[in-house]
Amino acid sequence: MSATMTPQVHGAPAAPVGALTRARDLLAGEWTKLRSARPTLVALLGTAAIMIIAGAWYCYHVAGQWAQTDRDPVRAPFVLALLFAQLGVGVLGVLAFTSEFGSGMIRTTFTAVPQRRAVLAAKATAVGALVLAAGEAISFITFFTGEAFLGRYGVTLAHPGALRAVAAAGFYLMTVALLGLGLGAICRSTAGALVSMFLVTFLASSVFGPVPQPPWSYRAYRYLLPANADRLISSQAHNGQVPSVLAALLICAAYPAVALTVASFLLRRRDM
Repeated sequence: MSATMTPQVHGAPAAPVGALTRARDLLAGEWTKLRSARPTLVALLGTAAIMIIAGAWYCYHVAGQWAQTDRDPVRAPFVLALLFAQLGVGVLGVLAFTSEFGSGMIRTTFTAVPQRRAVLAAKATAVGALVLAAGEAISFITFFTGEAFLGRYGVTLAHPGALRAVAAAGFYLMTVALLGLGLGAICRSTAGALVSMFLVTFLASSVFGPVPQPPWSYRAYRYLLPANADRLISSQAHNGQVPSVLAALLICAAYPAVALTVASFLLRRRDM
């Protein structure tokens, strides 16, 4: 008498899920949370409005005094625009993490995905991609609007250094958003992360301004975010604040890299 072996269907173990599939699902989940959150839309719309209006106002204001000044027409739309716009994207980055701490949902997230560094990486990827895409679009609109208000002093993207400066403005917004994300994961509170963001982007540049005395103050200023952002949006020869455009890009990128590295270290060792 022979027996026929049949495969066990209901009790069979589930096929293992590949690392690529897990990473894709995790990124999709973080992207869904980010785009469905109301603060994300508010922050992006606020950033766009502030940046475009500030750029247009500044260009309109200086156009009448252009002959008496030595100004960079490429830099002009972004002088005030980036200063204020970085607040909006910084808040977006901070809330991408602290909103889950405040609601307690971070425990659910880490229960579903115990690899905390993977969660941080997914959030950074989602925030970085969104802000880079939106930031580039906003930067180009700001440039064209500002140049229109400059009138006969305005330039086009064909002007030497213009395309690079506009693209760099969008890149800078992304670095600030990722810095906010890292600070949010470090501080675990919206207020603490926003205060830290203010210290890095505003107060530090006021304390270590580009003044000749004392020398250490000027040397410190060269490595601050605002100083390097100013270099990125300028089409003229650098004034000694940073060695080159490439150095400015690396310094700006180093800020979120350090913040996210520290956040990754702390997430593995702290209880939620």
